[in-house]
Amino acid sequence: MEIDTETAVEKRVIINNVMCLLTDPDGAPLGAPMYLPQNIGPQQLQLIVNQLLHNVTIITLLLSSIV
Repeated sequence: MEIDTETAVEKRVIINNVMCLLTDPDGAPLGAPMYLPQNIGPQQLQLIVNQLLHNVTIITLLLSSIV
């Protein structure tokens, strides 16, 4: 009896992570450094940046309402 080794062996894909510090065009950090998958694409990065910018906007609005 023959065993199909292609299906018997689990295939694993290794994706490395890199530590990134996302910044605005002036070089100001958009948040804390974070580990991101090495194969992250522009669309995923844009979603992360938009979320970080949105959080900064909310914090700025909250702080300005206190002062």
